Amino acid sequence: MKQNRLLFFYLFIFVIPLSLVAQKYTISGYISDAETGEKLIAANVFDQKSIAGSVSNNYGFYSLTLPTDSVILSFSYIGFQPQEFCLLLNKDITLDIKLGASVSLEVVEIIGEKLERIEETSQMSRIEVPIQLGALKVNVGLHANLFTVEGEKYTSLQPRLGLRYLLEMATLLAL
Repeated sequence: MKQNRLLFFYLFIFVIPLSLVAQKYTISGYISDAETGEKLIAANVFDQKSIAGSVSNNYGFYSLTLPTDSVILSFSYIGFQPQEFCLLLNKDITLDIKLGASVSLEVVEIIGEKLERIEETSQMSRIEVPIQLGALKVNVGLHANLFTVEGEKYTSLQPRLGLRYLLEMATLLAL
């Protein structure tokens, strides 16, 4: 009698919970283009019943593990017609999918004309800025480090064309 209770206890603790746990099976395969056979990277696989999904890898391979039940699988990829399959999942299944293109584009011809580049025709200009410091007249040419003080031309040794620098030079010359 005591052995029957012990047997019943072990059966209740270990065997019955194992049968209550839902078994899971895997659906896997490759997703490819129906026309070219090229594997589709990052194609979507989605089960509408369990709201579980997966994405194909760099080789077009997908794998989705779901509990035992009927499943409604949707396969989709941008620019391709989506496909749906209803299956009873009671074992591991390999399902290769070929998606057909949803949009076909006509040939597009692009016509252009060659324009003259700006770099090939460089042009220089000269701007004269007259400045008067007291009785001293300074004429500054901004294109080539030149400035004139009372009709005499001076060249800056440094390529600093700032107005402040030129005013400082003119002030030093006036002293």
